[in-house]
Amino acid sequence: MADYVTLLGAEQVQAAGHHMARAADDMRNAAYSISESVDRLTRALDEHASRIEAAQRAGGDDRRLIGWRTADYTAETSDPDQAKNWSTNVPVLPIFEGDPNTRLVATQETSHG
Repeated sequence: MADYVTLLGAEQVQAAGHHMARAADDMRNAAYSISESVDRLTRALDEHASRIEAAQRAGGDDRRLIGWRTADYTAETSDPDQAKNWSTNVPVLPIFEGDPNTRLVATQETSHG
């Protein structure tokens, strides 16, 4: 098979450079948008956990927040960073001390208040 060489004119090279610059700008904007979304979701999860704990205190409920689970009950964690990571993909629910459906054990270290 023969190799072919295509000669490009200056206008074609310049146009290709402009297309690449626009594509790079689009990718930068998309990355910024994703980062903003993750930050917004993280803040929302923090606010939600704070509201739950405040409601518990106001209602006289002494149970402590000990962790989080995915809404389908397939995974649990006491690590708030892992729960925030999950929350970008699936709904996450709080787990409180005394929850009969959890495998987590309430300890002093698992309270995130």
